[in-house]
Amino acid sequence: MSNAPQVELARLTLLNEKRFITASLKYIREMFSNYGFDDRELMQIELVAEETSVSIIENSFDADESGYYDIALIRQPNKIVLAFEDKGLPFDVKQLESNDEGALRLLLMKKIADELHFINLGKNGKRIEIHKNLPAKTIAEYTEQDLSPIDPEITRATDDVEFMLMSSEQSVALARCVYRSYGLTYAGDFIYYPEKISELLDSKLLRSVVAINSEGELVAHLGLNFLTEGAKVGETGQAVVDPRYRGRGLFESMKKYLAKHSQSIGDFGFYSEAVSIHPYTQKGNIALGGHETGIVLGYVPPNLTFKKIGDLGEGKRQTAVLFYLRVNEEPLRQVYLPENHSEMLTKIINENNLNRELKSVGDDFTVEHEKSEIEVRVKPDWGQAHLLVHRFGADFPDVIAYNLRDVIRRKIEYIYLDMPFSNAATAHFCPMLESLGFFFSGIIPELFNGDAFRLQYLNHVEIEADKICTASDFGKELLNYCLSERERVGGA
Repeated sequence: MSNAPQVELARLTLLNEKRFITASLKYIREMFSNYGFDDRELMQIELVAEETSVSIIENSFDADESGYYDIALIRQPNKIVLAFEDKGLPFDVKQLESNDEGALRLLLMKKIADELHFINLGKNGKRIEIHKNLPAKTIAEYTEQDLSPIDPEITRATDDVEFMLMSSEQSVALARCVYRSYGLTYAGDFIYYPEKISELLDSKLLRSVVAINSEGELVAHLGLNFLTEGAKVGETGQAVVDPRYRGRGLFESMKKYLAKHSQSIGDFGFYSEAVSIHPYTQKGNIALGGHETGIVLGYVPPNLTFKKIGDLGEGKRQTAVLFYLRVNEEPLRQVYLPENHSEMLTKIINENNLNRELKSVGDDFTVEHEKSEIEVRVKPDWGQAHLLVHRFGADFPDVIAYNLRDVIRRKIEYIYLDMPFSNAATAHFCPMLESLGFFFSGIIPELFNGDAFRLQYLNHVEIEADKICTASDFGKELLNYCLSERERVGGA
């Protein structure tokens, strides 16, 4: 279940009889129509809602058993979540996949939903979440804007710029800057949609710094993205600089501005993925006080280009180096080290001077909960799937194997799994995960109320190790370790 800010718009409680489904579909359609979905999308939403209701009635209750299920409509940043909840029989995804009718329903849900989550709620039953992204206008539809491309060969600008935190009122200006500077080639799923930018800013899931020139024009941007509202560590991204202002160190200046602001409000720091086709970004991170915490092999999609440097990927996925930049001291945390990675993890912790108590998991360890909770975030344009473990249960091996099969079937090439480093179950399940083909990536300090231990999985992706650049001896050591671990587990 997502931890994004949310408002429940409506909730229906229905008796588990099919004759009531039609009325619920009319209500769902009317609610979604208030948010700009067109007739084709509304028909699809009705269809998936009908199939989900039928599936619950047929599979969650015994024959002739009377019971109830709820349908909730929830507003989250840039999306509506249609959630079905019941306290009937637990999920059996394997059983659903094993028969033609169940498999067809699953395929339909996945085809129509932008995201689909099956969540076990323990004693409170279970929940199916169907996420639909809100319709939004791209910057190209804002006809009053000048969207003519900026010629990178024109005279470089020399005027001073002012740095400031971005407000939602500047969302159109940012989308315009991206469009004029990069056309439609920039790798970002929301950066061309002013309404989506505004909602992320207002929901505190995005904090940005922008550079404004002497004419009041937005000419550079750097974002800090948070998994949850109130998180103390974010991920830098959406770095954009108008071609006329490149070569002036605006990226480094914006990062310093973000660091100073984050320090003033009590954040712990931020992390980033520095490309490895050249060492410049890595060197910049080190100069600012950042340290390597991991390697993400094949993280960057092959269609990503770098202005002035060109497309050096040659159609292949590229590797990035994880960096962490501290701005305030983190609290003392207990972390559980998987035995076979204890030496490298200790080096990462020491390199970043993290305040950690190192522990190992005992042979007699048992999982406390019965059901796991795993969030799956898919970025089709990046060919990535991000799996976040919110709770370990005894069913974790089956649930993670199902999710892995699912994203592989969707031809996702890069899969990364973040687990709470302070939970002994992370170390306990590490060998099992490696048997599935996951291998070492690193850690992200304080990602979610404590550190994340990251494993990664490559779905038939070729890595050209000799073309990967690192900027320090420790970065090189980390790279060699991840490459050897991939070979050890026999990754695809």
